[in-house]
Amino acid sequence: MLKVEGTLAMPRKSLNGNFYFASELAKGHDKVVKLRLNHDKTDSGVIGESLLIWDQEKEHLNYQGYQANLQIVKYRNVKELNYSS
Repeated sequence: MLKVEGTLAMPRKSLNGNFYFASELAKGHDKVVKLRLNHDKTDSGVIGESLLIWDQEKEHLNYQGYQANLQIVKYRNVKELNYSS
């Protein structure tokens, strides 16, 4: 298993024009979500799970998780990983 962590979201206007408010992002705290490879919405794109953690001071929604399905990454010959939930 490979541990992964980082910032999932912060209050701002996204590239697709949506605005993410801090109050909405904070609702994700302590939720467990699927960890997906390169925004793949199929079942085979799920490579693990992550726990969402709200950082009140920075107003960031962070994630800590693990990548369990390493076979998919190797099979697809992925050189760059982009995680999404």
